[in-house]
Amino acid sequence: MDRTTAFLGTLILVTLSAAVDCRAQVPPGKRFGVGVSLGEPTAVTVKWRTTPTTAVDVAIGHSMMGYPRVHADYVRQFFYLFPRTGYRLNFYAGLGAGIGFGDKGKFLLFASRADSSRWFYTKTVSVAARGVAGLNYYITRSGLELFLEVNPLVGVIPKAAVDFEASLGVRLYIF
Repeated sequence: MDRTTAFLGTLILVTLSAAVDCRAQVPPGKRFGVGVSLGEPTAVTVKWRTTPTTAVDVAIGHSMMGYPRVHADYVRQFFYLFPRTGYRLNFYAGLGAGIGFGDKGKFLLFASRADSSRWFYTKTVSVAARGVAGLNYYITRSGLELFLEVNPLVGVIPKAAVDFEASLGVRLYIF
């Protein structure tokens, strides 16, 4: 078992074992947020809360996976990290998919270490399954959400590949 598989397995087990219900502290009556994320990908992001603990997160922007790059994730908030302190720092995780349309007709993917070159270019569309794990902090009165997330990617088209992403962002809940 390699380190990546062990890490992902441990992350899944910790997430499932710590599934304590938490209610997101977004402003009352506001379930739709719009914002930006910086990092990988740099994107415009929208989040729609389907329930107090679940949401659909969609982003369109620029990344190594291609430009434009679109991804959608289904996420669930699991618990407050510091429940007795009054801070609204939450842990969330989920699954999704991403698609990149190439940057000027090219695509950059992370390939197996067995390849002579770990990076390769392709002119086709790229599709990847995504995992999501992150922290978010709600500033309730202002309607702002600050977030930091990491995403393991498993490329399926045009070639099997593995990569990790990280981004930092902010969203404003508008309605």
